[in-house]
Amino acid sequence: MKQGPGTIIQATSISKAYADGTIGLRSVDLQVRRGELVGLLGHSGAGKTTLLRLLNGTLRSDSGSLEVMGVDVASLRSRRLRAYRHQVGVVYQQHGLVPTLSVLHNVLLGRLGSMGSIRSLTRLLYVPTEQVRAVAEVLDELGVRVPLSRRAGDLSGGQQQRVAVARALWQNPQLLLADEPVASVDAETAESILNALRERNEHRTLTVLVSLHQRELAMRFCSRVVVLDDGCVVYDGPPDELDRLSWELPNNSRKEEESVVVRA
Repeated sequence: MKQGPGTIIQATSISKAYADGTIGLRSVDLQVRRGELVGLLGHSGAGKTTLLRLLNGTLRSDSGSLEVMGVDVASLRSRRLRAYRHQVGVVYQQHGLVPTLSVLHNVLLGRLGSMGSIRSLTRLLYVPTEQVRAVAEVLDELGVRVPLSRRAGDLSGGQQQRVAVARALWQNPQLLLADEPVASVDAETAESILNALRERNEHRTLTVLVSLHQRELAMRFCSRVVVLDDGCVVYDGPPDELDRLSWELPNNSRKEEESVVVRA
């Protein structure tokens, strides 16, 4: 598949199998343009996390090619891989905050990877007033209204997840990958997180891929939906046409031919 203008992700026939024989992805093609907000739907084990880990460079595909921001991800090593990851924000279901650090310092960690070690330490010890205000604004977008000095470990689970999203947004990435960011939070928190991602997508043209279990959330917040099942793409198109595909897909729903892909 040829990369088109404005393309930020170009995956061509990428496959991934794990050491225990589990199939993560089966010859997946995917093209994402800059500024899209794409929802990844599928049951547990469908391949959503595998795809996001390939995009983040923490996994490498067994076959096929993957270019992100014009870079062959499989070719990246050490310094080039670290530089690449500075441009790719990641939000996990398990937020990964440092519980002993303050809310402010947990958010600031989002940009420290792009600095040298001495500068990073200085930035943590002496935070300019304008940066404190900017962090507070990002947290406010997500409905986090707690003292910036509060320890992250003292927050509720929903608040911690929103702080984790704020950390990824503070990184100021070109591409944001969110792996089940609302799976373990209440409905109000899920709304605030997805609203913040949509706002960034619409007003700052941040490209977002977010994996979800809930079809309803994908239909409300995403401009495009990709459904994975058993490592295959079975739908790629607008949310309002998801009814063309049965949601209750059996685990062995992969057909003998890959023509099962529905593209709208």
